[in-house]
Amino acid sequence: MREVEIITNDLYEGEVVKYSQLPGILEDAKLMVPVGTDTVVLTGKSPAWVFLAVFNAIRNKTKKVVYKAIGETEGLTIYETS
Repeated sequence: MREVEIITNDLYEGEVVKYSQLPGILEDAKLMVPVGTDTVVLTGKSPAWVFLAVFNAIRNKTKKVVYKAIGETEGLTIYETS
């Protein structure tokens, strides 16, 4: 089983993310997830809109997407396909 972890705040520089950075963020996220990946774990300190955009960009490349809050051991499955 192949699992990829994406730490969303590592996709941009600085403390504050701007909408103008979104194309680069999404391109980097897509490159991190090879087609056929079993699970992608999204985590980090980013605003909700960054998580939603990254999720939308990568969900067709994986069977399962899990959100895991920082410091938690268990994640929440937000997308799964058979």
